[in-house]
Amino acid sequence: MNIRTETFPSFRLVVTTHPLSDADRVAEESVLAGIRRHFAGFAGTPRETYDAMSAWTPCAAGVGFEAVSDGTVQGCWVRPSQAPRDRAILFVHGGAYALGSSQGYRGLASQIAQRAGVAVFSLEYPLAPEQPFPAAHDATRAALQWLGRQGVAQVALAGDSCGGGRVLSTLGAPVPDAPTVASIVGTTGAGQRSRLHVDPLALMTRPSSSRDCDEVQDSGVEMQ
Repeated sequence: MNIRTETFPSFRLVVTTHPLSDADRVAEESVLAGIRRHFAGFAGTPRETYDAMSAWTPCAAGVGFEAVSDGTVQGCWVRPSQAPRDRAILFVHGGAYALGSSQGYRGLASQIAQRAGVAVFSLEYPLAPEQPFPAAHDATRAALQWLGRQGVAQVALAGDSCGGGRVLSTLGAPVPDAPTVASIVGTTGAGQRSRLHVDPLALMTRPSSSRDCDEVQDSGVEMQ
C-alpha cells in the first residue's frame, strides 16, 4: 500500500494506492473476461447491457429505496433502518462517463448504505455524449447543494471509476450551501488514460471517455 498526500487551497487529498497481488491479477482477468462475454452476448443497448452488469451486485436486506426527481436533482435515496437524518453519502456511479444509472447501481449503493449505517443518495447525472462536460460535474455540485437544503449537515463523497473522478473534481472550488465534506472515497484505476486500451467499457465509449478524462484532469484534480 502506498499513501501520498497533496495539499490544495481548500482541502487536503490523501491518495491511497493498493497494488494488486498475483492472486488479485488472476481474479481481475477473470472478471474482465466475464464482462467482455457479457457485453458480447447481451441483447440490448450498451446502456442496458451495462445496467444489467451493474445489477449483479445484490441489494442489501433492510434497506429502503426512494426515487427523487424534483427538477433540481435526480437519483435515489437508499436508506438503512435507523439511519441518521443529518448525515449522508453522495454516491456517483461509474460507466466511462457515458453509461450507468442510479437504478443499475441500487445493489452497490445499498451495500454501502447497510455497511456504513448511513443513507446513500445515488445520483442520476447527465451522460455523454448527449450531455458533454461539464454537465455531469455541474450535476454533482448541484446535488451537494440540494443535500444541504434537505438538512444534511455532513456528507461523505463516494464514487467508482469515473464516478470517483467526479467526486474529486467537485473539490476544485467551494460549493455554496453544501454540507461539510467529512470524507471522500473514490475508486479509480492506476490511470484513466493508461487503461483505455484494455478496459472493455472504455473501448466501447472511447470518444466520450477520453474527452471527459481530459476535462476532469484539466479541472485541477489529478486522478490516481
